[in-house]
Amino acid sequence: MDTVAYLFPRGALMLVAGTTVLVHAYLSPEAGFARWAWLLSVSAVVLTSSAFWLLRARFGPVHSFDQWQAIVTMVSTASLYWGFYTGLKGYLTPTGKIAMPFAMMAFTAAGAHLVAVYFPAALAFILTSGVGLSSTVDVRDPFLATGQIVMIGIWLAAMLMASHHVSATFDARYVAELRAASEREKVALLLDDFENGSPDWLWETGPDGRLTHVSSRMAEVTGRSKNELGALTLVQLLDDLTVPCAIQGGNVVAAHLDRGEAFRDVVQPVWVGGEQRWWNLSGKPRADSEGWRGVGSDVTESTRQLDRIRSLATVDQLTGLPNRYALTERVADAVRARERFWLAILDLDDFKTVNDTLGHPTGDALLAAVGRRIRAWAADQTADGQIFCGRLGGDEFGLILSERGDALVAAQCEDLLADLQAPFLVAGARLEINGSVGAAHHPDAGGSAADLMRAADLALFAAKASGRGQLQLYAPPLSAAAQQRSMAVQQLGLALRRGELELYYQPQVRATDTQLLGFEALLRWRHPDQGIIAPATFITVAEETGLIVPIGEWVLRAACEQAAQWPGDLRIAVNLSAAQLRSGRIVEAVADALVRSGLPPHRLELEVTESVVVDERSVEVLLQLKALGAELSLDDFGTGYSSLASLSRLPVSRLKIDRSFITALDTGEEQARALVAAIVQLAKSLRLITVAEGVETARQQAAVQELECEVIQGYLHGRPEPAEAWTPWLDELRASAR
Repeated sequence: MDTVAYLFPRGALMLVAGTTVLVHAYLSPEAGFARWAWLLSVSAVVLTSSAFWLLRARFGPVHSFDQWQAIVTMVSTASLYWGFYTGLKGYLTPTGKIAMPFAMMAFTAAGAHLVAVYFPAALAFILTSGVGLSSTVDVRDPFLATGQIVMIGIWLAAMLMASHHVSATFDARYVAELRAASEREKVALLLDDFENGSPDWLWETGPDGRLTHVSSRMAEVTGRSKNELGALTLVQLLDDLTVPCAIQGGNVVAAHLDRGEAFRDVVQPVWVGGEQRWWNLSGKPRADSEGWRGVGSDVTESTRQLDRIRSLATVDQLTGLPNRYALTERVADAVRARERFWLAILDLDDFKTVNDTLGHPTGDALLAAVGRRIRAWAADQTADGQIFCGRLGGDEFGLILSERGDALVAAQCEDLLADLQAPFLVAGARLEINGSVGAAHHPDAGGSAADLMRAADLALFAAKASGRGQLQLYAPPLSAAAQQRSMAVQQLGLALRRGELELYYQPQVRATDTQLLGFEALLRWRHPDQGIIAPATFITVAEETGLIVPIGEWVLRAACEQAAQWPGDLRIAVNLSAAQLRSGRIVEAVADALVRSGLPPHRLELEVTESVVVDERSVEVLLQLKALGAELSLDDFGTGYSSLASLSRLPVSRLKIDRSFITALDTGEEQARALVAAIVQLAKSLRLITVAEGVETARQQAAVQELECEVIQGYLHGRPEPAEAWTPWLDELRASAR
């Protein structure tokens, strides 16, 4: 109806003008007043209808009367035209008789076009016009009449089809427009809800790049008014808000805009209100190619959380240094870049003692203090190149030193070791600690990061083996030694399973009359290719790998079974290692060996060194062993760092004087004699038996006898031998006992 109201008044003026032309051109003067009556009637109907439609277009809503008005208007207009034509065709001029039917058909086509969007009105107009058009048929000539009727029918059908097509097309387009408007309204509502209820914001630019759509949320997060934002391009805004010293944010976005490429999740640090924040921007060209449209969001919190996660993944939380992952990645990157550099590994000496004696909190505080000292040392070395330091784990730290000569690397590492020797004040305690360093050079020590780490570990192992506070640079022979050690580990495990381990026995005699008192069990390895291997070659490997625990249990069982076959109260002495005391199985292993062999507990002597008894847990284990009835002996006495303190805590009944003191007696040195005498007197005051180890000469024996040492052990009275080698002596002892 709105479209009819728009088209009909405009078409009506042309209709009146066309009727005026027809009256003057094709009607003769004889028609008289009739022709003016026709013109006035048509004009009155058409102009009245036009006035109605003009008022309808301006004020009136759509209702059913409008539809009937359209139909009535078109029927009345067609009736006037064709009625007057029928009545006045006798007054047509010769030219009018030819032209008037075509003019009337054009009038019908024009009128139908005015209301074609409303097919019922067009249908009524065309049918009414068809009735009028039938009056033009010449019934006097049947042949001509038939042709005229066919042509009129075709013309009317064409008019109906055209009007129906226009109406259907208009309806479809109008429905589509309604749906599009509805969708636009929904989208507008959704966008409004999105911008009001979401932390994200929408942005839109025009062809010149300036911001054309600025939401309240965008103004809020940028700290600027909508007018200020509207005067800027997106690139200018990002450049204005870029964090100092950061990459210009506009450069990243501008590159995409220049190439016409959509971009997604471009994270840019910005500075808003004196605070650093992070934005995530996405955008794509608009469909109309008149600018860009996108969305932005503030991802400050998630970025900070991600930074914290990265920190947890790459930073050691105890020391604040890069952790093992970060350090190994740095080494791998340097290797891939084919850089020349040194990798050094620092390990704290006897750090476990701190944890065991003072507790893990103190140990952690010490590690944190060591980390600070390493960082300060690295900062002081910048004149000689950059140093990257981190914590590998436990009490191990890694250092990456830029390319330099062996002498300079050694000097720097020794400076670090010297710095570490200065006392630490931790938890109110004054702690002193040393470190060992192993260093390897890339690419000399290997072509991969794993090879370099392995080489530095080998150098560290060699440094620790040579004593405390030592430095060792990697050299190829260390790899050969490591391979031999690895083979020893593998073969030692096989040796235990194959029965290649044997016990040798060395006698212990009374100092006054050399009466046999017992034997010490000493371990040997009968290698199928290398023959007898002394314990000094493999015991260290066994202790480091933990094989000493099952080996030690086998030694206990074998020694007790052998001693149970000896006559009288001959004793058997067995050495215990620190690993055995810490294993938690030693008390059960000793009890099992005694029960299986039937050996009286007092005939079993268990030897420990001062260095393995460093915590209360070890003392508790020794007390439990003492409760089983076994005797305890402190081996290598005089070489430990807390001998007197050990004696006050340990439930030992014997002291074994270290062979180094006994060997010194052979030289006649007064200092050596005084030391042995002091140890003997100390033992007597504590009611402990003294055993002199390593007595090899008559002079040494005479000296220890004179100093009133009670038991002698050494080559003078017998080297370690298999059990069967002592059978004659034992048989003689049995015979004398009878």
